[in-house]
Amino acid sequence: MTASNLAGKWSAWAPQLRSVLRIAAAFVFMQSGTMKLFGFPMAMPDGKTATLLTQVGIAGILEVFGGGLLHFISGVCDRPASR
Repeated sequence: MTASNLAGKWSAWAPQLRSVLRIAAAFVFMQSGTMKLFGFPMAMPDGKTATLLTQVGIAGILEVFGGGLLHFISGVCDRPASR
């Protein structure tokens, strides 16, 4: 397979690959945010959850809601690739 042939295949799959990347990034953001706020899927290293009006608590809120918005954008608002 030549380099130009491989580049053509990658560019044809670019919209789908970007969607997968957005979904994976949203999942990681939401997972780290829920860890800070709720102790799920595992607790923070000190075993506690973050207080809401601290820097870590605000970061957790932004990660949960920002990850949810990123997931929404990648799943609903992306238009299908025109072929």
